[in-house]
Order: sequence, then structure tokens, then C-alpha cells
Amino acid sequence: MQINISKNEFQEIVVRKALYWMTEKTTWTLKETQDNFIIDFAPIEKLTDLQIEQQFSILLNDFYLRNLLNKNNKHLREKIIEQALIKVYQHNV
Repeated sequence: MQINISKNEFQEIVVRKALYWMTEKTTWTLKETQDNFIIDFAPIEKLTDLQIEQQFSILLNDFYLRNLLNKNNKHLREKIIEQALIKVYQHNV
């Protein structure tokens, strides 16, 4: 089974993270063109093409949303870390 994904739609890191979690259920190969990622899946378990596609879509969307959240919250996370380090430093001085 083959799936083509536009590089305009998903970043490579999102695709690779989703593929990592597919390894239990399928073997896969990732190829790319200038515009697309091309993924060939071969099931290890008794899965239909539809089940593979559904599972991959769930993972792809999950990692896409996680990636967006990480980008949008980066400044906030850095501020929290900074404040924690300031408190640790002040406590040790």
C-alpha cells in the first residue's frame, strides 16, 4: 500500500514521528520527491489497507497538532524555565 503526502501539508519531522509508531504494525519505506513524501507500507499483522491508513492518519494528525502546540508555546515554556532557574539560583545564593 502506498500513501503520498504533500510536503506543503506536513513537515518531515511529523511524518517520521508518525512512521516510528507504525513500526509495530507495519514495515515501511519513506521516499521523497521535491513536493511529496511517498510511503510504502507492508503489514506485519493482519491489517487491511484501510486499517493501516486510518492508524497512520490518526498518528499523523496527532503529531501535527503536537508540533503546532510546541511552536506556539515555546516562548511560554522558556519563560517558565527561566523563572524556575532564577528561583533556584536565588535560593542557593
